[in-house]
Amino acid sequence: SIVGLRDAAHAPGTDVVRVPLPNARRAQQAQNYFLDDSNLGPHDRDTNNCVTFCARILRAGGYEMPVSTSMEIASLLLETDFPRRRL
Repeated sequence: SIVGLRDAAHAPGTDVVRVPLPNARRAQQAQNYFLDDSNLGPHDRDTNNCVTFCARILRAGGYEMPVSTSMEIASLLLETDFPRRRL
């Protein structure tokens, strides 16, 4: 899930975007690898957080994402026609 441009942690209004992946198995393997490592580095609001982690997994699954900051990632995914729902 990604955040629809918000400032407060876990604020209402989160959009869950369902992204079709060419290689979902590889995405799942990457997720397991990163979580097993459990050293994801220091949290950073722009470049190392839950949104950028999701983007890393989507890239591993074959989704091309030419952006890298949280706001760029959220904007890109919210502009797609992928199915989504609001929490």
